[in-house]
Amino acid sequence: MPKHKMDMNPEEIRVKMLRAKVTQAAISRKLKVSKPVINQVIDGKSVSDRIRRAIADAVGEDVRRMWPSTYIIHGGPRKPGRPKSD
Repeated sequence: MPKHKMDMNPEEIRVKMLRAKVTQAAISRKLKVSKPVINQVIDGKSVSDRIRRAIADAVGEDVRRMWPSTYIIHGGPRKPGRPKSD
């Protein structure tokens, strides 16, 4: 389940990937990460700007439309170690 109700849910992301004929394995190979890492990002259990952008690019979607809570509401992903500014 996505962390924010505005974010695209995992099922919608998977449908977009199917329609674009993109697999998690293909993205994982391209980024040199394991397939479970891709799956965790899709499921909202993990956050990776690099993986989110790769998924969005692969399906031809704007990353801000797929994860608006991160890229629109919060102005982008939070960098590790940087204090939250809320």
